[in-house]
Amino acid sequence: LAQHLDYLVNYPHGCLEQTTSAVFPQLYLPKLLKLDPERQKQVEHHIKRAIAKLGDFQSSNGNLMYWPGSTEANDWASIYAGHFLIEAQKQGYSVPLGLLTAWQAYQAKQAQDWTAGSGEDTSSTQAYRLYVLATAGKPQLGAMNRLRESGKANPQARWLLAAGYLLAGQAEAAQQTTQGLVATELNTPTSEQTFSQKLGQLGLQLETLLALKKVQDAELVVQQIAAELGSGTAHNTHDISWALLSVAHYLS
Repeated sequence: LAQHLDYLVNYPHGCLEQTTSAVFPQLYLPKLLKLDPERQKQVEHHIKRAIAKLGDFQSSNGNLMYWPGSTEANDWASIYAGHFLIEAQKQGYSVPLGLLTAWQAYQAKQAQDWTAGSGEDTSSTQAYRLYVLATAGKPQLGAMNRLRESGKANPQARWLLAAGYLLAGQAEAAQQTTQGLVATELNTPTSEQTFSQKLGQLGLQLETLLALKKVQDAELVVQQIAAELGSGTAHNTHDISWALLSVAHYLS
């Protein structure tokens, strides 16, 4: 954990995804590792600095751009950064109210406007958006129902959607959404749009299983993550972040 975390902290990040990846796992470190006072202060400084920096990415419509002051956006990166802000706030960090409320309003509108097109599969992105809004206490049940009923949700999207339903108090809908799926078998193609290769998908799946309280399945996915981290394969910052934060979340 420490080795991979040091890589993220020292990575010369600048874009929205890398800025978020460097700090997201650090939210859970104090619950996982015994930090000396100096390291604890460093962690808190990194998180506070990232929260402040994310304000520079926000556009007038509330969305978080891929670079500060840019008009280029990536849907997944914006949802990912907002997810970090929500979790940071839950951990007691101060997040500017305008930053979070404008982002939530933008994402809620995107959720309602989403349609299952015939082009690139965007169901994972929509499901992740709906899951994160549910974690913020802003579930978009109409959009969730439309995604489930569309028949277009890939396996990853179905797990995320189920977790969102459970967070929204819809246990029966959560169970129906993943009927027939095996939690430890990932059959969703990797995508540049979601930054995720196998390790990142495993990390996100672990986080989803924790939300669904599927402890035994989560344990098996942790073992898969450990094997992937130890395989010697080169991983991007997003994948390492998801692996570390989900395992830290699991162990804490």
